[in-house]
Amino acid sequence: MTKPGRRHGLLALALALLLPLPLAAQATCRVDARPLAFGMLWDLSSRGADAESLVLLDCATAGGLRVSLGPGLNAVQASDRKLRNGASSLPYQLYTDAARSQRWGDGTGGSSAAMAPGNAMLTVYARIPPTPTPPAGSFSDAVEVTVDW
Repeated sequence: MTKPGRRHGLLALALALLLPLPLAAQATCRVDARPLAFGMLWDLSSRGADAESLVLLDCATAGGLRVSLGPGLNAVQASDRKLRNGASSLPYQLYTDAARSQRWGDGTGGSSAAMAPGNAMLTVYARIPPTPTPPAGSFSDAVEVTVDW
């Protein structure tokens, strides 16, 4: 019987980089999270902004997988994610669906994505809701990707 395992990586938001962490179980799983960038934004007050990124998985495990996304460096809970630039912040959220109706969270309350073992390309959908436009600058966050089996 394979022991439950866990694999971590970082989903980079804005300009941060992926930093894979070592695997701590018998099965193997490789995570490659691509950077997510909202690009240059001007007026967020009327429509907000959307972006997409990918998480690529190559997992040889005996059972199903669960992929969760942490709260990021600037929040305590996944439901309160923020992009930061000094004292300024922008709220944002990550989703499992293109309609951006299913939040992709840290696994609490069913907020993770389930999948079968093997190779997968998961799309991460992001949204900054309509919000007052902050001062100009580069806003960033880094979110940990966790794969449980």
